[in-house]
Amino acid sequence: MKANNNGLLVNSLTPIRDAVSHLTRLDDFNVVKLSAGFFSEVFKVTHISTKKVMVLKMNKHPANRSNALREIELLNKLNHPNVVAFMGTVVHEGQLHPLLEYLNYGTLENLIKRFYPVSITATIPSNEDTSILFSNLAKDVAEGMSYLHNHNYMHRDLTSRNVLIRRNADAVKLSSLASLQLTAVIADFGFAIAEPLATDPKLPIVGSPYWLAPECLKDHWSVSK
Repeated sequence: MKANNNGLLVNSLTPIRDAVSHLTRLDDFNVVKLSAGFFSEVFKVTHISTKKVMVLKMNKHPANRSNALREIELLNKLNHPNVVAFMGTVVHEGQLHPLLEYLNYGTLENLIKRFYPVSITATIPSNEDTSILFSNLAKDVAEGMSYLHNHNYMHRDLTSRNVLIRRNADAVKLSSLASLQLTAVIADFGFAIAEPLATDPKLPIVGSPYWLAPECLKDHWSVSK
């Protein structure tokens, strides 16, 4: 138990209980592995009864269990078109794992590589179309981050790999690159936290190489976003 801002005692487990009010089991899904990292594995799952397609992020490192629970708690509080949607929770081998919306167009990193390939012989779309496309995606990311910051959350690992792309199903027949109706969606909240107070201890530096903020690389303490 802990006191809230009004001095009333509240159960610190309440947010987690809300997030896991509808538990499912791994056996409820058909599972296809998509990728794996140091802390987790990602699967495309289809619910056997409803046929609903989602993504399951499974924590595989015991030392990361508390971070995984924090991620579930945080995702359950978020609701924005440019932030990956939390769909539920799977319980497996005594651990809780988040179910997320399935986004059907890969990552921003792959999209950049597709339109700006290393090979100089590859065909690249016109600069105008490409500029419009990526300007719209940059706006999506900015709106998603603004939503997080307005709700006092810090992502702490924003990279092109952690931004997923949603393609509107009605856009399949469109031929213009700028009219693909792609939406950028911020994902991977494993390092995300509530914004610390100025009196809180200094946080350790986390994030991905080449994507860290300059003030982190220079070890400048800041609570700004």
